[in-house]
Amino acid sequence: MRRVIFLLWMMSLLFVLGCHDVVIKTDENSLESREAKAATLRSQIDALNMEVYWYYPLPEEEITSVDLRGDLLFVQTKRNLLYAIEPENGVVRWVFQVDVPLDFPPSISDSFVAFTASSILYLLEPKGGNLLWKKTLPSSASSPTTLDRQNVYVGSYDHFFYAFKLGSGSRNWRYRTEGTIIGTPLTEDPGVYFVSEDNNIYGVSASDGNLSWKFPIFGQLTGDPYSRANMLYVPCADFNLYCINRITGNVRWKYEAGEPFMTAPVVSAQNAYAASQNHLVAINNRTGREVFRVEGRYQVLAQGKYDIYALSMKNIAGNILREMVTIDGEKGELKAHSTISKFKYFVTNYQNSVIYMASSDGVLFAVREK
Repeated sequence: MRRVIFLLWMMSLLFVLGCHDVVIKTDENSLESREAKAATLRSQIDALNMEVYWYYPLPEEEITSVDLRGDLLFVQTKRNLLYAIEPENGVVRWVFQVDVPLDFPPSISDSFVAFTASSILYLLEPKGGNLLWKKTLPSSASSPTTLDRQNVYVGSYDHFFYAFKLGSGSRNWRYRTEGTIIGTPLTEDPGVYFVSEDNNIYGVSASDGNLSWKFPIFGQLTGDPYSRANMLYVPCADFNLYCINRITGNVRWKYEAGEPFMTAPVVSAQNAYAASQNHLVAINNRTGREVFRVEGRYQVLAQGKYDIYALSMKNIAGNILREMVTIDGEKGELKAHSTISKFKYFVTNYQNSVIYMASSDGVLFAVREK
């Protein structure tokens, strides 16, 4: 029976890979080994208030990154394979071979997937992963790509923010700043928004690249900006989390933590959850006032029905101890913690609070609150 399952699994994977000339090294023994590792990893998940949504053991691959973009989960491997996996069920949609590691995670729209690798910009179609075009950039990419209906955008070390036409790859416009473009750009009609090391946040017109507004910050970006309901949430090393109206560039509020923010915030309908250097802070979306503060270094993973799930990482004698921490979403009280040190990569679908967890040796789990 186990052999039949293996053969069916291989047939489906070979069908996905057939059009891409990708060589996957695998055999029945390697799959059995992955299944054994998955069972060990599952034991750590069982200790959490989580259930396994699905899991997938990559064949003979070492994972180097996991990222959720739009309706695809992208997994990069040490052999420079880019897996596109459907986040609802763990089915591999396609695999694309790149010559060198990607510079940043891909971006995705309904019709395109874009990414850069070693100064080359790639554009693929998302259904089968077929290459539409690639072009050499004027300078190395300093930011991830982002897409809208007309352009693919990317920041560069030459201080320019570029817009390239999706149909041809030709340059539509570029905007020069006084520093390197950093962080993930955001596209929300009618603009595109990005941060430069000249300590400004920029909002420019997506159609022609003309400046709509810019806002000065007094420290480097410490996490990707986050967009929700016409607001940009920007964490900075100047100890502030800024909430900025993306249409006008006006500040709705700023929250001063007294220490640098470390990661991108997670924003719900009521609160923004942000990790500063030594605290996890919940901030009211409307007023910018602190709701609660929890001591410790955390990365927010998901918001459940009543609780917040966060990743805690501690360096103990040179070893990284990872724990999943459960925090009461209203009071900020620590409710539980469990070791998940066998997992290395974590990413969340904030629409349904599914957490994707992967070990470096190639096993990927999707889990959710029970």
